Amino acid sequence: MSPDDVPPKLGEWLLGLGLISHDQLRIALIEQQSSGLGLGQQLIALGFVTEAALHDVLAYAAGRRA
Repeated sequence: MSPDDVPPKLGEWLLGLGLISHDQLRIALIEQQSSGLGLGQQLIALGFVTEAALHDVLAYAAGRRA
């Protein structure tokens, strides 16, 4: 697998799509350390993204890698 084949991280996808800000990602990553939630669930818990928006991004990412 070359570096070009490595899929972007979830946070990078959401930033690139304009769904979260850099500050929101930073906050979610900090909160994630104590909560133990995955990043997507942490973003939902903080109210930064909806479950539907996260689902759409993950479905798109999965289709793109297939």
